[in-house]
Amino acid sequence: MENNLIYTTPQNFMSYMIANPGKWKDYVTKCAFTSKTSFQQEVPWISLPAIEAIDKSVKPGMKVLEFGGGGSTIYFAKKGLDVTTIESDLDWKTNIENQINSKGLKNVKILYRHFNVQPENTFRKSEYIVALPGSTFDVILIDGPEIADYKARPVCFEWAEQNIKPGGMIIVDDAWRYTQLLTRNHAKSVKEFSGIGPGRKGMTKTDIYFY
Repeated sequence: MENNLIYTTPQNFMSYMIANPGKWKDYVTKCAFTSKTSFQQEVPWISLPAIEAIDKSVKPGMKVLEFGGGGSTIYFAKKGLDVTTIESDLDWKTNIENQINSKGLKNVKILYRHFNVQPENTFRKSEYIVALPGSTFDVILIDGPEIADYKARPVCFEWAEQNIKPGGMIIVDDAWRYTQLLTRNHAKSVKEFSGIGPGRKGMTKTDIYFY
């Protein structure tokens, strides 16, 4: 059952794997039985079907904004995209920068911005949200942290809709937590991608909004 705590159940996991038997190898080598995190695999920590869809959509030179960085930062940079990442964890920012520098990637800018969630109107005005006034992007990935019961990602989504370029896409990870966005958006189309994901057990769901 989908709720705010868990997405995977034995029933929906087995139904997915039966319908997609070719995914068992990925599940063993990239997901549940690997010691490598998505960061170490250099891929976004989202569903594999969503990654496959992104592979077909992005092109070198596109401008990407990430609310929350990691494997996705390296993934986009290696594909030749111009990446800006907003990160609220200073230690994690340093980890990403070290990995980016070790690979000689120059097309990444990581901004440390304080993540304030108490109360909501304070978060909406925080430097995490207003870090890039007047900027627009081809791709916006919303995968930043949540704290306690406060859901910050829908607020990031509102900002993203105001700053996405025509023809662009907004990617929302753990989308099963934010079903309200499916009826509260201005996208031309939405595609939902349930499936296994790198460095995790079970399943997740990533939605992509096309503009």
